[in-house]
Amino acid sequence: MKRIIIGVILSACLVGFGEKPKFSISKEDTIQTYANNPLFKSVVRKIKSASDSDFRTLSGRRLIYQFTGVPESVYGIKTNDLDVLGGTIYLKDPSDTKKSTETILAIRGKESFTKLEDRISKLVSSGCQVSEIGESRETICSIENDQEATFLVVKYESFTDTMSFKYSIYEE
Repeated sequence: MKRIIIGVILSACLVGFGEKPKFSISKEDTIQTYANNPLFKSVVRKIKSASDSDFRTLSGRRLIYQFTGVPESVYGIKTNDLDVLGGTIYLKDPSDTKKSTETILAIRGKESFTKLEDRISKLVSSGCQVSEIGESRETICSIENDQEATFLVVKYESFTDTMSFKYSIYEE
């Protein structure tokens, strides 16, 4: 019996107790927020045309980080109860005068889509456009003021039962 108890305790210590690290994505985040966090992986964008034999790395002023996990929220919109698979964050280099950020989440399920679409419609009272093709649906919203323009796109694909959530901010 003593060996069983020791084995269970040792297993729990080695595997962990299932507690996933909590994080949120916000407008106040900086490059260091993602660069210094092991939850985020810095990636490079590469392209290849049909005539190229190898991929070329794009040398733009975009810093890209990917993550697998469920953020508590994205720019104040609750996401921790959605079936988030992961996401990508695109940041402009701070030396650029015009800054833009883009966050894209991959999410599973129509139920998650419905929850997120409801949250966005409450956040944005007007300025949304909805389109449907069969069971697939896309909602595009925009919020603009003197300093920035924000675009939110929620797209559900019925064939794969997946959705994407894109939150883009363009500073003037």
